[in-house]
Amino acid sequence: MTVCAVIVTYQPYLSEVQSSLAKLRPQVDAIVLVDNASLGPLREGLRGLAVEFRCHLIENAANLGIAEALNQAVRYASAQHAKFVLFFDQDSGTSPDFVTQQLACYRAASQHAQVGLVAPTILLRSDHTRARPVCLRNGRIIHRSDVRRAHAPCSL
Repeated sequence: MTVCAVIVTYQPYLSEVQSSLAKLRPQVDAIVLVDNASLGPLREGLRGLAVEFRCHLIENAANLGIAEALNQAVRYASAQHAKFVLFFDQDSGTSPDFVTQQLACYRAASQHAQVGLVAPTILLRSDHTRARPVCLRNGRIIHRSDVRRAHAPCSL
C-alpha cells in the first residue's frame, strides 16, 4: 500500500462522508474510517459506507478525541505498509486530482531536503477564505516562494 486516507467521524452527516469517500476512493489505496462513538443509525450508516467504499472501519465505544483516532488510523496504516497517510475531517472535500497534486508537491520538495509534511490550500466553506498551503522541510516551513524556486509542481 502506498497511500492511505483517514477520515475521523463523530455524529457526522452521512452525505458529507459519502461525498468524501466517493472522491477519495479512486485516488488512494486504502481508506480508514475512525468513528468516535456515533449513535445508532449513524453508526449503521458508517458501516454501510465502509462496505460500499471498501474502507477499514474502527468503531470506538467512546469519543476518544481526534488525536487518539488519528493515532489508531496511523497504526493501522503503518501495519499495512502505507508510505503516505492523508488526514481528513468528516466534512472535508477534495478535488479529483487532490492526491496526485499532493504527491507531486512532496516529490518536488523532497528532491532538495527531507520532507515530513505537505498540506494543501484549505478553502473554508463558511466564507470561502483560503488558508495558505504549507510544506515542511527538516522541521521548518517552506514558504511559497521557496517551493516555486525549487520548480515544484504545486499549485500554490
